[in-house]
Amino acid sequence: MITVRHLGKSIKGETILRDVNLHIENGEFVVFVGASGSGKSTLLRCLSLRDSWDQGTVMLDGKDLGELNGFQKFLLKRKWAYLAEQAPLNPNRTAHKTVLGGLWDKFPLWRKLTGRAGVDDHVLAMDYLEQVGLLDKADNKISTLSGGEKQRVGIARELVRGAKVLFLDDPVAGLNPQAAEQVLAGLRSLCAERGVTVISTFPQLEWAEKYGTHLVGIADKTVAVDVKNRRLTMREKQIIFQ
Repeated sequence: MITVRHLGKSIKGETILRDVNLHIENGEFVVFVGASGSGKSTLLRCLSLRDSWDQGTVMLDGKDLGELNGFQKFLLKRKWAYLAEQAPLNPNRTAHKTVLGGLWDKFPLWRKLTGRAGVDDHVLAMDYLEQVGLLDKADNKISTLSGGEKQRVGIARELVRGAKVLFLDDPVAGLNPQAAEQVLAGLRSLCAERGVTVISTFPQLEWAEKYGTHLVGIADKTVAVDVKNRRLTMREKQIIFQ
């Protein structure tokens, strides 16, 4: 699905990433792991088209994303959701209305003018809240939800928009262990049951090994370890966190 070849990026003359090679398949839960400042978040932003790169290519099903024009990138970003830590949500809206808002772009003009959604739209929003385990919180205002619940509402909103790929920069930052594991378990289920591709960073190696299906270790500004469907060996951990 996504193939990265010899990607490199520098900022103000300082090399941030060099010669990154990577292949990501549909439905994988990919986790970038590495020491602080290793370039995990920068790589995530490059792949999600939030940042540019200086060298190499990023391919989607054989198409070079660097050759897309502005409008083509806009359309692709609507299918590729990027969430940095906590999703920005209106604290005064309910969880249901927040997820329903993800359908706004799909509403016909007359519905946008009246501000009314159809019954099917309401049901679809509830379906996605159920998918992230928050059906019982549908009528609760965002301000009353926990950090983990807010993050899951943000994910549900992107899914109802039609996102097929989720780029998540430390989606469990600031969450207690129980809430964090609920978020990660939900993401793993989305990959397995709906074929959603999740590409994420989070610092906890234990959780990366528990929930990720594809672990990418970043060290020395490049991909140093690339394994699927297993835990890291001691040697691999030493390479990444030396």
